[in-house]
Amino acid sequence: MPRYSVDVKAFISVIVDADDAAQARERADHFVEWLSPTIEQIDDYSADHDPIDIDTAPFDIDGESCAEAIGD
Repeated sequence: MPRYSVDVKAFISVIVDADDAAQARERADHFVEWLSPTIEQIDDYSADHDPIDIDTAPFDIDGESCAEAIGD
């Protein structure tokens, strides 16, 4: 069976308290990187679904995140 490397295009909205938009982007970006699945989580997923290779790359940030003030 052929093997594919797939760049999944997805986004997540993260609400953070921060002094400014730059700090908000930094905190949210670090959170998303922290969410990356571990080898154990990939193995656990693969036990119940069609398998995903453990060489799957971690989540990454592609470009600058957009920060919008939503209140105090």
